[in-house]
Amino acid sequence: MGLVVITFMATLDIGTGKSSFIPAMVGFAGAVVGSIISTRLMQRMVRPFFAETGEEIEAGSSEEQTESVVQVNDEPQQTGWLRVLNSLLDGGKSGVELGLAIIPGVLIISSIVMIMTFGAPEGGYTGAAYEGVALLPWLAGHVSWLFFSLFGFQAPELVAFPMTSLGAVGAAMLDTLGYRSLTSKALLAHTVGGIAAGVVARYLFLLALLSG
Repeated sequence: MGLVVITFMATLDIGTGKSSFIPAMVGFAGAVVGSIISTRLMQRMVRPFFAETGEEIEAGSSEEQTESVVQVNDEPQQTGWLRVLNSLLDGGKSGVELGLAIIPGVLIISSIVMIMTFGAPEGGYTGAAYEGVALLPWLAGHVSWLFFSLFGFQAPELVAFPMTSLGAVGAAMLDTLGYRSLTSKALLAHTVGGIAAGVVARYLFLLALLSG
């Protein structure tokens, strides 16, 4: 998804002759920094969890690898085109299964954030979409200077975007992998990494503007 957004932003607009290549690369650099921080933090937090079961996991993985090698060697030799086709089909199937697995967690977190972001309509609540209690903008408005200095947000409603993104997919993936007990650690690691990514992207963009 990130590559799609970067490609769209970096593509030259024929009508205006302008491109958002530099902002796209700045966002990409921020995402890289945030990913590194999130991954390293997650590794540190889950290390005690695997300290006692590390040998069993390694032993099991080696046996599974041996069995998979034997199964692969027993299969008849496939042509290059058939191997490419099988990899595309298997990859597409795995991607769809993973997407379906992370949807519940993303929907729950996104729905909660949207309810806490949008306020009541002028005519009162009707049960339609985009109706809520506007709690997050009210809280963000009290520390708007902090969000502006960190991310450059000029409207308190923008706080909904990072709140929706942080930790949602990672927590759902851990559930898919069978480590639901580590969900809270994933939320914390992704939140810290996401904040770092936003801060780095903002100040890299300001630096790009000054140097340009």
